[in-house]
Amino acid sequence: MESVRDWVSKNKLASI
Repeated sequence: MESVRDWVSKNKLASI
């Protein structure tokens, strides 16, 4: 289940 990890990583980058 690495989907959540990718999502969080992208969300953090997109948040900034």
